[in-house]
Amino acid sequence: IFISKLEIKNNATLDSNFLSCQNDTMSVFIKQGHIKQIFTGYKLMKETIYDPKLSIYHIISRNDSIYSTPTIATNDLKLNKLTELDTVVNILGYDCKAIKMEYSNSESQTFYYTTELAVNPEDYKDYKLYYYNEYINKSKSVYLMSVWETSTFVLTHKAIKIGKEEINDKFFELPNFKK
Repeated sequence: IFISKLEIKNNATLDSNFLSCQNDTMSVFIKQGHIKQIFTGYKLMKETIYDPKLSIYHIISRNDSIYSTPTIATNDLKLNKLTELDTVVNILGYDCKAIKMEYSNSESQTFYYTTELAVNPEDYKDYKLYYYNEYINKSKSVYLMSVWETSTFVLTHKAIKIGKEEINDKFFELPNFKK
């Protein structure tokens, strides 16, 4: 389970739906390339399901709609630099290393991870959106904290609870909305 913290920079004006992610909690479930995020409190998003083959599905809170983004999309965004930082941060008893990814649009993401929570990079090879596959290939681990920095905000997701449990593959299926 992650908690979100949003810091607004330069007196920027952000959409109120985006602002609602402040102090939101996000439960993340991971299994062999499948990822499901469930949000509580975030006005815009209810769930996000990452299909390791093709798409990221966004289930919106206020309607029965599903929007998809191809996991192979990079939106003309270039990864300028991937750096392993000398920083070590303790998160929930794990000594976490850091990887910073800097993009062509002047945004950056820093991921804090421990090798004790390893994943198989092959399961994430097609997750090219924001070059997540490059992060996984380098860290071989899920992250326990991410910091996304832009010119207008800094959004931090930090793990507040970790657990292991059996997850049925059906859990990662899309909901069957009525037509």
